[in-house]
Amino acid sequence: MIDAWSWLNYKPVVAAAGRPGDRSFPELAATWLPPHEIRRLAAYKVLASYDNNQAGQLAAASGDDGALERRELGDAANLVDTALGYLLGPEQQVVVVVVGAEHADEEPPAPGSSEAAAVQERLRAWAQKELLALRVQQAERTAVLLGDGVYVLAWSPEKQRPTLRVYDPGLYFF
Repeated sequence: MIDAWSWLNYKPVVAAAGRPGDRSFPELAATWLPPHEIRRLAAYKVLASYDNNQAGQLAAASGDDGALERRELGDAANLVDTALGYLLGPEQQVVVVVVGAEHADEEPPAPGSSEAAAVQERLRAWAQKELLALRVQQAERTAVLLGDGVYVLAWSPEKQRPTLRVYDPGLYFF
Protein backbone atom coordinates (compact mmCIF):
# COMPACT_ATOMS: atom_id res chain seq x y z
CA MET A 1 0.00 0.00 0.00
CA ILE A 2 1.33 3.45 -0.85
CA ASP A 3 0.19 6.24 1.45
CA ALA A 4 1.64 8.81 3.83
CA TRP A 5 2.96 5.98 6.01
CA SER A 6 4.61 3.92 3.24
CA TRP A 7 8.05 4.79 4.51
CA LEU A 8 7.23 2.58 7.53
CA ASN A 9 6.15 -0.43 5.41
CA TYR A 10 9.41 -2.20 6.23
CA LYS A 11 8.01 -2.59 9.76
CA PRO A 12 5.67 -5.60 9.84
CA VAL A 13 3.55 -3.91 12.52
CA VAL A 14 2.62 -1.18 10.02
CA ALA A 15 2.46 -3.38 6.94
CA ALA A 16 0.06 -5.80 8.66
CA ALA A 17 -1.96 -3.22 10.61
CA GLY A 18 -5.67 -3.99 10.58
CA ARG A 19 -5.31 -7.38 8.92
CA PRO A 20 -6.95 -10.38 10.57
CA GLY A 21 -4.62 -12.03 13.04
CA ASP A 22 -2.63 -8.83 13.71
CA ARG A 23 -1.40 -9.27 17.28
CA SER A 24 0.50 -5.99 17.54
CA PHE A 25 -2.46 -3.69 18.05
CA PRO A 26 -5.42 -5.77 19.23
CA GLU A 27 -7.35 -2.61 20.05
CA LEU A 28 -7.32 -1.73 16.34
CA ALA A 29 -8.43 -5.16 15.09
CA ALA A 30 -12.18 -4.74 15.58
CA THR A 31 -12.85 -1.10 14.90
CA TRP A 32 -15.02 1.08 12.72
CA LEU A 33 -12.02 3.01 11.36
CA PRO A 34 -11.22 2.75 7.65
CA PRO A 35 -7.99 0.89 6.76
CA HIS A 36 -5.95 4.04 6.04
CA GLU A 37 -6.79 5.39 9.52
CA ILE A 38 -5.76 2.10 11.11
CA ARG A 39 -2.41 2.42 9.30
CA ARG A 40 -2.09 5.98 10.55
CA LEU A 41 -2.69 4.90 14.15
CA ALA A 42 -0.27 2.00 13.74
CA ALA A 43 2.36 4.41 12.40
CA TYR A 44 1.80 6.70 15.39
CA LYS A 45 2.34 3.77 17.73
CA VAL A 46 5.55 2.79 15.93
CA LEU A 47 6.86 6.36 16.07
CA ALA A 48 5.94 6.61 19.76
CA SER A 49 7.79 3.35 20.42
CA TYR A 50 10.90 4.81 18.78
CA ASP A 51 10.50 7.98 20.81
CA ASN A 52 10.37 5.91 24.00
CA ASN A 53 13.12 3.53 22.83
CA GLN A 54 10.70 0.60 22.87
CA ALA A 55 10.75 -0.31 19.17
CA GLY A 56 12.37 -3.66 19.96
CA GLN A 57 9.56 -4.58 22.33
CA LEU A 58 6.96 -3.56 19.76
CA ALA A 59 8.62 -5.69 17.09
CA ALA A 60 8.70 -8.63 19.53
CA ALA A 61 4.98 -8.16 20.22
CA SER A 62 4.30 -8.44 16.49
CA GLY A 63 5.94 -11.85 16.38
CA ASP A 64 9.57 -11.04 15.59
CA ASP A 65 11.33 -13.49 17.92
CA GLY A 66 14.80 -11.96 17.46
CA ALA A 67 13.69 -8.37 18.01
CA LEU A 68 14.71 -8.19 21.66
CA GLU A 69 18.26 -9.25 20.77
CA ARG A 70 18.67 -6.37 18.29
CA ARG A 71 19.21 -2.84 19.41
CA GLU A 72 16.63 -0.34 18.20
CA LEU A 73 18.18 3.08 18.64
CA GLY A 74 14.97 5.07 18.67
CA ASP A 75 14.65 8.82 18.74
CA ALA A 76 17.27 10.67 16.69
CA ALA A 77 17.40 13.41 19.34
CA ASN A 78 18.65 10.80 21.82
CA LEU A 79 21.48 9.93 19.41
CA VAL A 80 22.45 13.60 19.08
CA ASP A 81 22.33 14.12 22.85
CA THR A 82 24.43 11.01 23.46
CA ALA A 83 27.05 11.99 20.88
CA LEU A 84 27.11 15.54 22.23
CA GLY A 85 27.54 14.24 25.77
CA TYR A 86 30.50 12.10 24.72
CA LEU A 87 32.11 14.95 22.77
CA LEU A 88 31.67 17.65 25.40
CA GLY A 89 32.26 15.46 28.43
CA PRO A 90 30.66 15.76 31.86
CA GLU A 91 31.52 19.43 32.35
CA GLN A 92 32.38 22.26 30.03
CA GLN A 93 34.50 25.25 30.84
CA VAL A 94 35.50 28.20 28.71
CA VAL A 95 38.69 29.77 30.01
CA VAL A 96 39.52 33.30 28.92
CA VAL A 97 43.26 33.94 29.28
CA VAL A 98 45.20 36.95 28.06
CA VAL A 99 48.93 36.37 27.68
CA GLY A 100 50.85 38.22 30.37
CA ALA A 101 47.85 38.76 32.67
CA GLU A 102 48.83 36.11 35.19
CA HIS A 103 52.11 35.34 36.87
CA ALA A 104 53.36 33.16 39.70
CA ASP A 105 53.27 34.63 43.20
CA GLU A 106 57.03 34.58 43.65
CA GLU A 107 57.78 36.18 40.27
CA PRO A 108 57.65 39.92 39.68
CA PRO A 109 54.93 41.00 37.21
CA ALA A 110 56.09 41.56 33.66
CA PRO A 111 55.76 45.01 32.12
CA GLY A 112 52.21 45.55 30.84
CA SER A 113 50.74 42.77 33.00
CA SER A 114 48.29 45.12 34.73
CA GLU A 115 46.85 46.16 31.33
CA ALA A 116 46.65 42.50 30.26
CA ALA A 117 44.88 41.63 33.53
CA ALA A 118 42.35 44.44 32.93
CA VAL A 119 41.67 43.16 29.39
CA GLN A 120 41.31 39.62 30.72
CA GLU A 121 38.75 40.75 33.32
CA ARG A 122 36.77 42.66 30.69
CA LEU A 123 36.78 39.60 28.41
CA ARG A 124 35.65 37.35 31.26
CA ALA A 125 32.82 39.75 32.13
CA TRP A 126 31.80 39.88 28.46
CA ALA A 127 31.86 36.07 28.21
CA GLN A 128 29.61 35.85 31.24
CA LYS A 129 27.13 38.44 29.89
CA GLU A 130 27.02 36.75 26.47
CA LEU A 131 26.63 33.26 27.99
CA LEU A 132 29.66 32.13 26.01
CA ALA A 133 29.72 28.59 27.43
CA LEU A 134 26.08 28.04 26.41
CA ARG A 135 26.71 29.49 22.95
CA VAL A 136 29.64 27.11 22.45
CA GLN A 137 27.40 24.21 23.50
CA GLN A 138 24.75 25.40 21.05
CA ALA A 139 27.30 25.50 18.22
CA GLU A 140 28.64 22.07 19.17
CA ARG A 141 25.10 20.70 19.13
CA THR A 142 24.55 21.90 15.56
CA ALA A 143 28.01 20.63 14.62
CA VAL A 144 27.14 17.16 15.92
CA LEU A 145 23.76 17.21 14.19
CA LEU A 146 24.64 18.99 10.92
CA GLY A 147 28.42 18.84 10.74
CA ASP A 148 28.95 22.59 11.14
CA GLY A 149 28.03 25.66 13.15
CA VAL A 150 28.18 29.38 12.46
CA TYR A 151 29.36 31.95 15.01
CA VAL A 152 28.57 35.59 14.32
CA LEU A 153 30.34 38.23 16.40
CA ALA A 154 28.91 41.72 15.87
CA TRP A 155 28.65 45.07 17.59
CA SER A 156 25.30 45.74 19.28
CA PRO A 157 24.45 49.45 19.42
CA GLU A 158 21.74 48.76 22.03
CA LYS A 159 24.08 46.90 24.39
CA GLN A 160 27.16 48.95 23.47
CA ARG A 161 29.28 45.83 23.29
CA PRO A 162 30.01 42.95 20.92
CA THR A 163 27.39 40.21 20.87
CA LEU A 164 27.77 36.60 19.88
CA ARG A 165 25.12 34.62 18.01
CA VAL A 166 25.14 31.00 16.91
CA TYR A 167 23.21 29.88 13.84
CA ASP A 168 22.26 26.59 12.28
CA PRO A 169 24.35 26.56 9.08
CA GLY A 170 21.37 25.51 6.97
CA LEU A 171 19.34 28.49 8.13
CA TYR A 172 22.31 30.84 7.86
CA PHE A 173 23.09 30.08 4.22
CA PHE A 174 19.51 29.93 2.88
